[in-house]
Amino acid sequence: MSDVVNVDDDDDVVVVVEVRSLDVSDVKATSAKLSWSLGDTRHVDVVQINQTRIDPELVSVVYSASSNTSHTATGLSAGTEYEFYVQVQSDGRTARTDATRVTTGATPTDDLGLFSVSK
Repeated sequence: MSDVVNVDDDDDVVVVVEVRSLDVSDVKATSAKLSWSLGDTRHVDVVQINQTRIDPELVSVVYSASSNTSHTATGLSAGTEYEFYVQVQSDGRTARTDATRVTTGATPTDDLGLFSVSK
């Protein structure tokens, strides 16, 4: 979890940007559901999900939106390890979750719920 707290000197207003608790669930051969909390963040400009395929490495931004707290990553490769983290931007400030690694099911029949998740 990463929190950014800034004080605006002009108005003495505390601006909090935080994102917490990335949870990856319902991992299947070609998809995974991600959810997270925005904590005390009042305004969000962008929520960005970053996905890294571990071997061979391929980094990509798979989703970018405003104020959402869940997303289903699709188009994943079966039997492949991925690392996800969520990054939030607000008023020029950024916070991100810790990375979570998952391995998708080896075949579409693994969509019955056989997968692994690690942090």
